[in-house]
Amino acid sequence: PEVYILRKAISRFHDIDFRNILVGEGIDGLISNIARLLINVGDKVVSSLGGYPTFDYHIFSAGGDVISVPYANDLENLNGLIEAAQIHRPRLLYIVNPDNPMGTWWTGKKIEELIENIPSETLVILDEAYFEFAPDEAIAAINPENPKVIRFRTFSKAYGLAGLRVGYAI
Repeated sequence: PEVYILRKAISRFHDIDFRNILVGEGIDGLISNIARLLINVGDKVVSSLGGYPTFDYHIFSAGGDVISVPYANDLENLNGLIEAAQIHRPRLLYIVNPDNPMGTWWTGKKIEELIENIPSETLVILDEAYFEFAPDEAIAAINPENPKVIRFRTFSKAYGLAGLRVGYAI
């Protein structure tokens, strides 16, 4: 019942359908679930070199191959991520906005453009663990019904609940 109450509260907070919310054991737990559900041995995944290293561990443990795109000008390289996705046709593309540890961010419009320009078979994981610390223009306007993207958020950062390990996916 507690998870149901939390899902309802999150859906009201974001003004989205309750069915679009999944609660998990922090973002790491959600990443682990995605990797185990969607990655088969040899599947390609695109991520940023220097991004959240635990993401890569989950992909490797599921047998996936990570294609790492170096940062450009201290930012995740959106054009490089798009290009890698178009070349490798990965199962997943992982991006963090705002970025940790750099603290840099792309506008929501740029993130939306990235999502529009990746192959249809690629699922974007948009890790927004630090979205509460970002300016409004950094948050992408993404329809939660869009099957090309899943957003991860957490209560660990802004709410200081790291010990509880509660994250959620939209």
